[in-house]
Amino acid sequence: MKKISFFLVLFLFSLCCSSLDVEQNQQPKMRSIKVNSLALALGFLDLHFGVKTSKNTSIILALDTHFFWPPASLAKPSELFGIGGGLGVRFSPFSLAHESGWFIEALLRTGYSGLVPTSAHFVVIPSIESGYAWLFQSGLTLSTGLSLNYIFAPNKNEGAWVPQFPIPLFNLTIGYIF
Repeated sequence: MKKISFFLVLFLFSLCCSSLDVEQNQQPKMRSIKVNSLALALGFLDLHFGVKTSKNTSIILALDTHFFWPPASLAKPSELFGIGGGLGVRFSPFSLAHESGWFIEALLRTGYSGLVPTSAHFVVIPSIESGYAWLFQSGLTLSTGLSLNYIFAPNKNEGAWVPQFPIPLFNLTIGYIF
């Protein structure tokens, strides 16, 4: 599963990079920024910055943190913080990138998490999401999707509980295109 996830992300990334063309380079790039509002309500910041690379693809840079709101948190103080980042690609098979339509997004995240009780707290999370995005005339975007995430903790033999199955998550993001 690890190798398949790695090679899938690598393949999608190379597809995205190889689709750069001269016509696209002469036009200004379209960029997007979005935040997952459902995750934010639960104490996770999932911020994505996208750069359009061709008609249907864009490269995604992600910043992930979890901080939990202490009054509503069931987490211990040592679990209250985590930070990481990610790199991925977004492909819109039936529409232009950053426009209204269906999308598939593959992302490889890594970072530190207090939620994984090991000595290093290091995690790697490959994920894939599929959903639909709406672009409004003002530049605001709204998208919904379902993602599958798999958590790897390299030092899990030290007593960490790490799920051994993909974790499905519903995503609701709000963003802006510029």
